[in-house]
Amino acid sequence: MTEDVLRNRLAIFLVVAHFGIIMIVIILWILGGFLTEEMTTAVAIIAPFFAAYTTAILRHVIRTRNETAAPGRPVTGIFAFLAFLTPSLFVAVVAGAVLLKAMNIGITSFENFKIMLATAETVFGVYVGQLIFSLFEQVEDGRAKELGDAQ
Repeated sequence: MTEDVLRNRLAIFLVVAHFGIIMIVIILWILGGFLTEEMTTAVAIIAPFFAAYTTAILRHVIRTRNETAAPGRPVTGIFAFLAFLTPSLFVAVVAGAVLLKAMNIGITSFENFKIMLATAETVFGVYVGQLIFSLFEQVEDGRAKELGDAQ
């Protein structure tokens, strides 16, 4: 797999997952799984989890919108595996917490739900961030710069 293919697939996965989890919270609220206050708090907690990653991805897509696809550099199998495994686990933990709380299975207190989400962000945030920013960084003047620094 090439870096460009991996980057594109991961970008689509994370953007869809970001908005998908928010939509799940709203749908579960409509179905009675969350009170209005819980739904708005859950969205307010979940949205920033993915915001940095989604912003980096969108900036990369916008910045490279006129570039044609080149064959790209190959990536190792372990890098490709971890690039999908870590964000997938993160998404699964957040989605699982949302579903468990909405169905009052295991997570019956909204306070415990908030703590679980904060813990997931702490545990996975560093790892997912390292992978995402390694793929969606900008190179200028021979130096790698994180997105946003260059603008």
